[in-house]
Amino acid sequence: MKEVSSSLHPYPLRKDEDGIYTFTTEDGIEYNIIFIDMGVYAEELWGVYQFNIERNQNIVHKIDNRIYHTVIYILERFFQETPDDAILMVCDSSDGKQQKRRKLFDRWYAKSSHKEDIDVFNAEYHDYNNDKVYTSLYINRHTPRYKTVVDSYMQLVRNSMMPI
Repeated sequence: MKEVSSSLHPYPLRKDEDGIYTFTTEDGIEYNIIFIDMGVYAEELWGVYQFNIERNQNIVHKIDNRIYHTVIYILERFFQETPDDAILMVCDSSDGKQQKRRKLFDRWYAKSSHKEDIDVFNAEYHDYNNDKVYTSLYINRHTPRYKTVVDSYMQLVRNSMMPI
């Protein structure tokens, strides 16, 4: 019997009372996955959650496919549990690697088995330092609020992600 590579399995997850997922890689690097409710910023954005991945250690790490499988597992679970909600992702630009992050998420989306149901809208804008910021909206194409959420996202992008 052929053994399945451990790189195909998500890392074990912990979820705290605030809904923050945490996992630790084989190299001891801890990640937090956070969903921030955007409805507090604008009524049109209820059911839209900004998705953040935070690495607790600022160290160089090797490529780890289990991180991909863990993040995809969390995102798929999100859409299974709340199919009418959407995810907003803004690529961190503090280190100049925002375009690499966008490309990474584009590759992850291309590999996803759920792309038949989830649409992605990519956009970019310039922040207050005139740095290019990449953002994406992931939304179930069968969501009743599809047009409202997409229109609100596009308005946010035109407004450099500042609520109206």
